[in-house]
Amino acid sequence: MENGISILYFSVGSGHQVAAESLAGVLKQEQPNLPVYVEDPFVKKSKTLPRILNALQTVSIVLTPDIYDLAWRRKTDYDTYQWINDVGLLQDFLLERLNRHDVNIVVATHVLPCILAVGLKRRSLIKNVYGIITDFGVHSLWPIEGVDGYFVATDELRNILSFRGIKSSTIHATGIPIKKVYQETFIKPVSPKIRILIVAGGLRGGSYTNLRYFFTDLVEKFITEKFENCELTVVTGNQTQLKKKLIKIQQNSNVKFRVLGYIHDMPKLMIANDILITKSGGLIIAEALAIGMCIILSQSGPGQERENTDFLARQGAAYKGDTPEEVAQVVKFLIENPKIIDEMKTKTKSLGYPNSSEVIAKIILADLIL
Repeated sequence: MENGISILYFSVGSGHQVAAESLAGVLKQEQPNLPVYVEDPFVKKSKTLPRILNALQTVSIVLTPDIYDLAWRRKTDYDTYQWINDVGLLQDFLLERLNRHDVNIVVATHVLPCILAVGLKRRSLIKNVYGIITDFGVHSLWPIEGVDGYFVATDELRNILSFRGIKSSTIHATGIPIKKVYQETFIKPVSPKIRILIVAGGLRGGSYTNLRYFFTDLVEKFITEKFENCELTVVTGNQTQLKKKLIKIQQNSNVKFRVLGYIHDMPKLMIANDILITKSGGLIIAEALAIGMCIILSQSGPGQERENTDFLARQGAAYKGDTPEEVAQVVKFLIENPKIIDEMKTKTKSLGYPNSSEVIAKIILADLIL
C-alpha cells in the first residue's frame, strides 16, 4: 500500500464528521499529493445503520438519560469490548474499503472504526492508527491498546488516558480538530450592537431533534423581551421544520432576526457574533473557544454533553440556562454588563486551540516520514 490516509468517522451526531473533514482539509493543504479520504465506511454497507443508531442514541438520551450517562462514563476493562475487534465481517469490510483507496494509515474520530482499525494493525494489514476524541471527556470505550497516537481536547484528558495505562508520549493535547481559523479573521466586524448566535441544530439532528419546541420558545421569548441594541441569528442545521417555523415567526414579528440552515463554516459565523447559545457538543464548544465567545449552555444532555458542561464549569468559562426564561435572564444580565462579555470572551479564547487541525496534521505527517 501507499502512504495514503483514511480519516474515518461514524454518522452518529455531527461532530465526528466535522472533525474528520477539518483535519482532512489541512492535510490536503500541507501535502497536496498525499491521498486523503474521509468517510463513514459503514454507510457504504448499510445506509440505515447510522440512522438507526442515531435514533437510538436520541431516544436513550430522552427516555433514560441516567442509564445513558452511566454507560458513557463507566470504566470497563478493554477485554469486555474485544468482541468488536473479533467481528471478522466488520474488519474485513473495513479492510476492503482501505484497500480500495490504497491506504495504510487510519485516523478515527469515533471509537468503533478505531477499534476495528487497531485489529487490522495487529494483523499487520495497516501501518498506523490514530484516535481523535471529540469531546472534553473520555467515555468508557477509550482507551484502546495499539493506537499510535491520541489527540485530545485538554491536558486533563491527556492525564486521564495516561492514568488508564496509555503511554504518555503517544497522547497529544492538541484540541479537537476544527476548521483552520486564520488569525486575520479574528477581527470582529465593528458594530455597536451585541450579536447573539443561537445554534439549534447541526449536520444531523441527533439530540437537537427533541428540542425543537425549546428553541422555538426561546426565540419567542427574545421577541417578547425586545432586547435593545442586539442582533439575533439562529442556526437550525438540518432541521427544516424548525427553520420553516422560525421563518414564519419572523414574518409575523416586528423584531427581525436571521434564520440560517446548515452552516459549512461555523467559525466564520462565530467571529461575527459575541454571545453563543447552544447545547454543549464537543465540536461547537471547541470552535467557540478557538474564536473566543461568551457562551451560554442550555439543555445539555447526559454523557459527553454533561462532561463538556462540567469542563466549562470548572474553568468558569460559560453561563447556563435550562429554560427560555433562564437564558433570557442571562442575556439581559450580559447586555447590562457588556464588560463581562469581553471578559468571558478573553477567558474562553485562552482555552481554545485555533490551530488544532494544523498541529494534528503535522504530528501525523512527521510520523509518515519516520
